[in-house]
Amino acid sequence: MPEGPELHLSSRFVKKIGDARQFAGKILERLPANRAPRLDDLNSRLDAVTRYTITSWSRGKELMLAIKPLDLPETSKYRPEDWSIRFNFGMTGCFKFTRTDELPKHAKVCFTAVGEPACTLSFVDMRGFGRWTPTSDWSDNRGPCILQERDLFRAHVLASLEASPFSKPICEVMLDQRYFNGVGNYLRAEALHRLGVAPFARARDLLASLPERLEPGRSDLLHMCHQLAAEVVALGGGRRYDVPLNVLHELLPRDGVKREGAEQNGMKIEVKREGAAQNGLKKEVKEEGEEEEEVDAFEEWLQCYYQPGMKNLVDHQGRTVWFAGSPGPMVPKARKQRHGSSKKADKQSVKTESSDEGSSPPEKRAKRAPRRRTKAEPVEDQAVTGRRVSSRGTAEKESAERTVKVKSEISRKISTVSNKAAGRKGAGKSTKSRSAVAAVLQKTERPSPGQRRSMRISAAARQT
Repeated sequence: MPEGPELHLSSRFVKKIGDARQFAGKILERLPANRAPRLDDLNSRLDAVTRYTITSWSRGKELMLAIKPLDLPETSKYRPEDWSIRFNFGMTGCFKFTRTDELPKHAKVCFTAVGEPACTLSFVDMRGFGRWTPTSDWSDNRGPCILQERDLFRAHVLASLEASPFSKPICEVMLDQRYFNGVGNYLRAEALHRLGVAPFARARDLLASLPERLEPGRSDLLHMCHQLAAEVVALGGGRRYDVPLNVLHELLPRDGVKREGAEQNGMKIEVKREGAAQNGLKKEVKEEGEEEEEVDAFEEWLQCYYQPGMKNLVDHQGRTVWFAGSPGPMVPKARKQRHGSSKKADKQSVKTESSDEGSSPPEKRAKRAPRRRTKAEPVEDQAVTGRRVSSRGTAEKESAERTVKVKSEISRKISTVSNKAAGRKGAGKSTKSRSAVAAVLQKTERPSPGQRRSMRISAAARQT
């Protein structure tokens, strides 16, 4: 899910496009048939030839896009609030600038650029959780931004400690956008890990001792949220949301985007992205020159989230939190893991810790889920061994029990008939005993087509 740094980078990306290209025509909304368009009022003020520019800015996990028409009537005064759209990215939202004939499959909102080559700026959302609303106001249920409103963010959190959410574990409060606007799953894990904070410690107990103003050179959890977000922005974006500024030279005018190190003769183009000040990380992309070598600086920057040797648990809200060491006193009783550790020793350490801490006694821990029956595993084996049948219904269990009873009855009757036949003499009586066994089988279990065919061949052979 895109977090605060990704939204900030996306707003810079949209603004860079808006500075280089103009747009015209109505805004296209590509929606399912059961969803009504949301930009009808804004489109009613645009026609096919109306030109406009676009700018953008962000706050936490929201992005604002504003349109400015270039040929408004003199009697009309431009008011940005009348031409703004607020975007929430959901799980997979992002902006892309592509050729119009290469429009992404999941493009939802499209702005058509003027000039050649024909291009489109589109809001793309593969999973469809993103939202856009024609308004200039930020959502009421979101606090100050961790990245751009650092001081307001700190003051707001410390002033809200008596609120009921702060009685929950700190890992769950950090995903509450009313207080930590811009923090998501990876920022949460990294901030807690780098400070050595147990994710399931009570939030109020951890934050109550923090000062209103932090001394220079010191760090705490609130400062770490801002610092890590700034580092990710310097790296160029988080997992799968790297904004592709280096490809814009193909789609924008020659003077539309300044490119560091670009030679005007077109013999060589080298694009350098901003380097991260922390740990001396740098990310360079070379094009049309030497063999392309791109180091994923974001993956190197991560220390906890999805990293080998780290533990994970599902919190009370159903989200996976990554950590090292003890989870803390408010750990969920089920201790459910969603992602297995990459090493056998890590699994063993999590199992040992869960039995040693005492917060969940062995007799009260969740029972191991029953193994599901595979297609190759017969139902009767489950009934014989006493293995619990899955909860798909009692009919399957009753069928297994009936099958076992029928087979037991067949074995008993065959044994009885065979014992009686064994005490008799003569070929005729022996033939009669075999017929009696076949009769018992026919009465108790209907033979298969192959068995019936074999029986007919045997009967014909006896007659001849």
